[in-house]
Amino acid sequence: MILVVSQAHRHGLRQRIKTGGIETRIASRAGRYVVLDAAETMAEFVTGNMPDRRKFEAVMGMVIRRRAEAAALVKYRRVAIFAEMGGCALGGEKF
Repeated sequence: MILVVSQAHRHGLRQRIKTGGIETRIASRAGRYVVLDAAETMAEFVTGNMPDRRKFEAVMGMVIRRRAEAAALVKYRRVAIFAEMGGCALGGEKF
């Protein structure tokens, strides 16, 4: 599971995930759960005011591949992604 969220939403989402039965600390140690800051992540692949496809694929591709490798070791071999980067673009952030 990959969350790309703002600081303001991190805690609430983690609590909802735990309520759903996922132990985030265990999943994180196993490489199956990661939380990235939305604004920081966008800064890695946005040039000017536009996302750069190659940079996006490099940044997010690596994150997705690592979670996919970890997911391959367990019963449910999926990678789920929740990202609110569009909110950063519209919410008065740098982008």
